[in-house]
Amino acid sequence: MRIRFLALLLLSTLAGTAAGETAAQSRAPEPARQGFRVCNQTGNEIEVAKALNTGATDGKNRIIVSEGWYKLAGGACLFLWPGKLEYQYYLVYAQNKTTNREWAGKVPICVSRDAFTIRSDTCGEQYYRRMFIEVNTGDEENLFTYNFRQGN
Repeated sequence: MRIRFLALLLLSTLAGTAAGETAAQSRAPEPARQGFRVCNQTGNEIEVAKALNTGATDGKNRIIVSEGWYKLAGGACLFLWPGKLEYQYYLVYAQNKTTNREWAGKVPICVSRDAFTIRSDTCGEQYYRRMFIEVNTGDEENLFTYNFRQGN
């Protein structure tokens, strides 16, 4: 009887340790994400476009890479450029088609009405320009967040 009791005690201790380790592992923090992210601090869905001046040229024109449209629900965040930050300046633009609100800056960038990726600084007939916000990330290399708010 005493051997059976000790065996049960040992099994329950081992099971408790394994369960405790599993619970501890599930509570371990996720590694911090890196990159440039945007957050929508409005109560409405917005559409976001991004652009990057790569510094390269095609011989006579600089190459700007622009992409959109990323739908971003109110209160949500999205990594537009995941991974370590490679540039100091990133370009963003957002719009709310329902309220005709836009978050614009001073840098003209080619966009399209539909989902797009454009690798040029010259706009063809199918594209038009929007004024993007130039975001200076300073010396940050890991994580930078730009917030779209009601007031900015």
